[in-house]
Amino acid sequence: MFFFIWVLNIVGFIPFVRLTAEEKFLLSLDFEGQTIYDVGAWEGVITLFFSRAVGTDGRIVAFEPHPETYQRVLENLRLNAADNVELRQMAVGATGGTAILISDHAVSGEATARTAKRQRRRGRGERRFEVEMDSLDNHIRTHRLPKPDFVKIDVEGLELEVVRGMEQTIQQHRPRLFVEIHDFMLPSDTRIARQLVDLLLTAGYSVYHVEAGAMLSASSLQIPERGHLYCS
Repeated sequence: MFFFIWVLNIVGFIPFVRLTAEEKFLLSLDFEGQTIYDVGAWEGVITLFFSRAVGTDGRIVAFEPHPETYQRVLENLRLNAADNVELRQMAVGATGGTAILISDHAVSGEATARTAKRQRRRGRGERRFEVEMDSLDNHIRTHRLPKPDFVKIDVEGLELEVVRGMEQTIQQHRPRLFVEIHDFMLPSDTRIARQLVDLLLTAGYSVYHVEAGAMLSASSLQIPERGHLYCS
């Protein structure tokens, strides 16, 4: 994703003028003064958009486990003087401990800690990294982080685990969620989109599929296997 209007100083940045549905939707939201958690920061492009969108009174807590990509995020934050961003080198999941992150040599943005997706990727010149992992509930409590107003989740198939690991945060603070679905990259017997939507509905969220422009419900016959969910 690239926010052409907002982000200028990005290592290796290639500008695209045409905005995606995801970008247009995020640009339509008001983030002024809010605390945003960016779970899966990749190279920091969206992180920088959030940094500017929240203004001087807002704060960003970003998470990126890939060691090389983490360094690129740091550099992009430095280039853009994004001093309202706190970057943490760790994966987010349902529990604490460590995880094995599998990364394609050419596409670090598709690095994943989800077992089913890792198995599908075998033989593609993968690299493996052992990374720290924690749930948002535990990490917020342990490090006394501010309550999130908005949580963006882009974790290459680990979305359900991230949401399961923030149930206390949802109950106490009810942040808006913006979740990317990666079901199309998973084997058919491990699809999690339906489980994810059911969990979000049970938690009391209204779930909107951005690309389809439609609300999802428990009676929806089919859950899209890709795209973005906005939960409010």
